[in-house]
Amino acid sequence: MRAGALESAVERAATDGRAAVKEQGMAVEESIPPTHAAHPEHAPPARRRMSTGRRMMVLAVAVAALYGALFIAYVRLNATPDGGRRVTLFAPTDGVGFKGIALPEPFAAPALDLATADGGRFRLADARGKAVLVYFGYTRCPDVCPQTLARLTAALATLGADADRVAVAFVTIDPLNDRADVVRGYLADYDPRIVGLVGAPDELAAVAAAFDIASRAVPTPAAGLMPPGQMAPGQMAPGQMAHEAHDMSAHAGDPAMATPSLAHSSSVILIDPAGLIRAVLPPEQTPGDIAHDVSWALANR
Repeated sequence: MRAGALESAVERAATDGRAAVKEQGMAVEESIPPTHAAHPEHAPPARRRMSTGRRMMVLAVAVAALYGALFIAYVRLNATPDGGRRVTLFAPTDGVGFKGIALPEPFAAPALDLATADGGRFRLADARGKAVLVYFGYTRCPDVCPQTLARLTAALATLGADADRVAVAFVTIDPLNDRADVVRGYLADYDPRIVGLVGAPDELAAVAAAFDIASRAVPTPAAGLMPPGQMAPGQMAPGQMAHEAHDMSAHAGDPAMATPSLAHSSSVILIDPAGLIRAVLPPEQTPGDIAHDVSWALANR
C-alpha cells in the first residue's frame, strides 16, 4: 500500500507540475505584446506624437511664409519711386490717446521766435517742459477765430492747475492790420495766458510756412454789387461752417471790392513738453477734448 500510495502521489505531483507549467506558459504568451505591424492601432503614443509634431511644423512654416509675403507687399506698396518710404503724417486716433488728429511719427516743431503783443518775446525753445498750443488767425475774423480762442480759454479753465504747464500762442497771419496794440486789445477778452505774436510780414510768412500753414487772399465784391441771392467767390452760404475761409469788412478806398478773406487752416497745433508736434486739433473739438489732449501730451512725453 505504501508503494501504491507513493506512486499515486508521484503521479499527482507530475500532473500538478504539468498543469503549473501549462498555466505559466499561457501567462508568458499573454504578456508578450502584439506585433505592431499586425496591429498598428496599438502603436506607442510617442510615434503618434511625432506625426502630430510634423504636421504642426508644416503649418508653422506655411503661416510664416504667408506673413512674409504680406510684409513684402506692404513694403512695396509704401515705397516711393525714389526708394524712400511713404509716411502718413496725420491719422485719426482710435479713441485711445489723443482725441484730435495724432501724428503716428511725431517730429520736432519748427523754431518759433516772435515778438509778443505786450512788448515781450516768445521763444518756443523757452517753453520746453510745457505743452504748447499754437493757433494761426487774425483779429478781424468774424467767427472761427474768436470761437477757437473761446474754446482754448475754456480748455485752460478745465485743466485747472495743469494750465500752468501750458503755453498758448496766437500768431497773426494779417500783419498789415494786426499791429501789436490791435492784437493786445483783441486778446483782452480771452484767458490772459494766451499770448499774441506779431511781426513783420516776411517774418510771419516764414513762421507760417515752417508750420505748413497756407493762407491766401480771396477778394470779395462789396455788398450790393452782386445780383440778389448770388454768392460771391469765397463767400460762405448761410449756416456753412467757415473753417477754411472768413469774410472781411469793406476795404477802405476801394468801394468795388471788400477786404480779401484769408483762407487758412483753423486747426490748433499741439506740441508736447519735449518740443515734438504730437497732434493737430480740428475746429470741431470741444474744450473738454482740447483739455484731454493737452493732459495726454503732458503725461505721455
